[in-house]
Amino acid sequence: MNLLIVDDEPLEVAIIEQMIDKKTFDLEEVYIAYNMKQAIEVLESHEISILLSDIQMPKGSGHELVQWSLAHGLAITSIFLTSHADFNYAREAIRLNVNEYLLKPVKKDDLSQALFAAIETVKERYQMEQNKRKAAYWQSNRALWKQEFWKKLLFEEGELSQEIVTNNVEKFGISYKEDMQVVPILVSWRRTKGNVGVWSNATIEFVLKNIASELFWGNTDKGNIIVERDKMIVLYEVKQETSSYIFSKCEIMIQQFLNYLDFCNVNAYINSITLIGDLKCAVDELLTVEKQDIKKEKKVTMIKQRNMHLLRYEKPNLKLWVNEIFSEHYKNSLSQVMNYLDKIKKSDGLGQEILSRFQHDFLQELYIILEEKGIQASSIFKEKQMVELFNEAIQSVENMEIWIEELVTFLVNFNFQTEKTPSMVEEVKAHIRKNLDGELSRNELARVVYLHPDYLSHIFKKQTGMGISDYIIEERINKALILLATTSLKISEIAMSIGYPNTAYFTKLFKRAMGVTPKEYRNSNERESIIE
Repeated sequence: MNLLIVDDEPLEVAIIEQMIDKKTFDLEEVYIAYNMKQAIEVLESHEISILLSDIQMPKGSGHELVQWSLAHGLAITSIFLTSHADFNYAREAIRLNVNEYLLKPVKKDDLSQALFAAIETVKERYQMEQNKRKAAYWQSNRALWKQEFWKKLLFEEGELSQEIVTNNVEKFGISYKEDMQVVPILVSWRRTKGNVGVWSNATIEFVLKNIASELFWGNTDKGNIIVERDKMIVLYEVKQETSSYIFSKCEIMIQQFLNYLDFCNVNAYINSITLIGDLKCAVDELLTVEKQDIKKEKKVTMIKQRNMHLLRYEKPNLKLWVNEIFSEHYKNSLSQVMNYLDKIKKSDGLGQEILSRFQHDFLQELYIILEEKGIQASSIFKEKQMVELFNEAIQSVENMEIWIEELVTFLVNFNFQTEKTPSMVEEVKAHIRKNLDGELSRNELARVVYLHPDYLSHIFKKQTGMGISDYIIEERINKALILLATTSLKISEIAMSIGYPNTAYFTKLFKRAMGVTPKEYRNSNERESIIE
């Protein structure tokens, strides 16, 4: 801690400074000022814990200096010095919460006693501030810790030990009993078209949690609510409430959500009354139903009362529709696709898989035409917005309609003559060669050229005569041959550098391809070099 001495008499300052041993009082620095202006400059540029100031000074009194420090929010412990035993001075010092009031000339013992008392005050204040920070941190993070507990319980593989459950329940005040009956409610939301920049996700989550808390518990600090990405799970402990009561509460909740979040599509799914031990299975069931619900009609669904059958996929005449996109009849094509999706929306059942298969078949027909035109698919789908729409399309019929509409519009306005690009297979090959040391999964390579993995495999084998995995092995072995012949790297280091952390597996692949082990190959090359 630092001390500031303020007095307009230099001799007095020198005498006081000699009385103060920094080591004795555990002081880092002792600063000097001869008037209020100099003192303020020190206070503004250094962290001062104790102020030792004369009261009467011509350019600003000690009282005014302390008042200034209080007005500027500085936590300083003050000791006043004065030549006059005036009660008014003492009374003002008390009003300003000054620690000590000493008469000049100051005795060393009196000064030491006052400084030790001031130091204790500083330490006590520091400890109180630390306790306040800890308390504030605890309160602000308690909700987050509760969230983490429920996330581990509901989403992580395996069961939490009874010890972990007990410790968390006691520590965070979580409502959790073995015989507790809970109704799990899943709320999901998606931004509607054109509202990507409206509010942040954190703001949306804040609104959702507060509305749900106030509606079910009458207080935003109560209740168990878990937020995970674009989903919120409400765990409502049942007393005597009926299913219809909970359903009506959820309808009010959805309506309030939509009043605030009119740029979102918000839906709620309610499961049956569940014992706490079966909660994980009940939440998994909710997540499955939400995922399969491709309608998402801004409403509340009791999943046990809903017809749960999955829709059967019947492939439409996509070849005709996709071909029409590249003609003057593209509007008719778009209309046909929208009619097909509208029938899915009106049907009774669930089925995200139906949208996934439709998207896959649509793209397959599209890629065939693009290939005939010599156009790489990535030149169509490279824009960030198109990638996001593609990824979100299978989540709902509405999202699929948005993706199709944007895609058709893009294709109609696309200049195919000036956008010719290298073959998609050549781009995949180039990506493989650049990333031989990493994981090269089929799904990753498909994302590079915006193709479905199955279709990429088909195109790659058709053009190269070999499968993707065989090509990767061939390229890795070729690089290994160069490294074995031109470097002194260890076999294990070479294996690692071409994506095989398991040296034994690398050796097995190498021998299968070359008929000898990597070590034998290197030795034979070294012998040939010596002979030459």
